[in-house]
Amino acid sequence: LGQTYELLKMHHYCLYYFKQAQELRPSDSRMLVALGESYEKLDKLQDAKKCFWKAYCVGDIEGGIALLRLADLYKKTSEVDQAAAAYDQYIKDTEEAGISDRDEQSVAYRFLANYYNDKNLLDEAYEFATKCTEFADTREEDKALLKAIASKRGAGMDGGGMNASGMEVT
Repeated sequence: LGQTYELLKMHHYCLYYFKQAQELRPSDSRMLVALGESYEKLDKLQDAKKCFWKAYCVGDIEGGIALLRLADLYKKTSEVDQAAAAYDQYIKDTEEAGISDRDEQSVAYRFLANYYNDKNLLDEAYEFATKCTEFADTREEDKALLKAIASKRGAGMDGGGMNASGMEVT
């Protein structure tokens, strides 16, 4: 019934039935993800985060979808450090499990490349940006990011004998 109400975009009803289903199967990550998505559609983002986190903790049987949704929510609420941690864990989990959801992984790699670039952690940024170029649909955009990181790295060794980390080079 929750799925039916979801299709009808009647999210309050959908929420009710997903709650009932989750109570019957408290460790079923699919119910928790569905519940989290319902909360998200109702703009109850804190409740949605809790559901996605719990779905991850009980063992996300859908190959990382809970962690990915959690990272997206963190990104949406401008909690970039938490988003980076969630995307990083998503990448580790999917690579370890041998899952290759190319579209979702490319989003995670790109976010992490930009995140580390903004934090001036250029080695990590370069590593993730390099992985981004494996995805054909945005390869040119990712090559531009690689060039920006490389030029930042190069600039870090110029000007006044300082490297990218602010350490004096002798």
